[in-house]
Amino acid sequence: MKNSNKIVCIIIALLFVYTGCEKSDDTVIVPPLVQNLITNYSFESAEDPSIEGWTFRDSTIYSFYPGAPVGGGNYSVILRTVWRGPFSFNSLMTKVAIPVGAHRYRLSCWAKRLPYGAGFLALFVGSGNVDSMTTTMRIPITDTVWTFYSKDTVIINQDSDSIVVALHGGYSNIQYPDDLTFFDLCKFEKLD
Repeated sequence: MKNSNKIVCIIIALLFVYTGCEKSDDTVIVPPLVQNLITNYSFESAEDPSIEGWTFRDSTIYSFYPGAPVGGGNYSVILRTVWRGPFSFNSLMTKVAIPVGAHRYRLSCWAKRLPYGAGFLALFVGSGNVDSMTTTMRIPITDTVWTFYSKDTVIINQDSDSIVVALHGGYSNIQYPDDLTFFDLCKFEKLD
């Protein structure tokens, strides 16, 4: 009899605790998952190498490498260094739609260079094409092993502004055929 009384008391106590719980105004709100705004961020489509969603000029010197950082699939893209010229002369670019107003973003990628590759990841904001836009961010690729590169920024987007994420092979006064920069898992994420 004593055990059954204890069980009844525990059940009644649990019911009081359960019914006494109400939603408070201090409820923790979990922020939405960060979303990558670049569609083909790993340069693959149906397990084949692809630059779908990226644009380039005919002079862009790119190829694919059958290897990638962990989580990067089967391929990465390679850009070679070039002599000086217009920015887009040796770059892969993708235009990204973002909302009007001030928001926080993160630009990132996995990259490496061999042996004297001088590539970089860049972000442009403005209207028109990339040659007339303002460089908002530039991340040089400096390591010879796969390394994660990342920078955060606040962008105040006007109605007519576009955002362009660009991968560039870099410039060199002395070009060697093995001066390469590898890119994969390129992301442009809205943080707020």
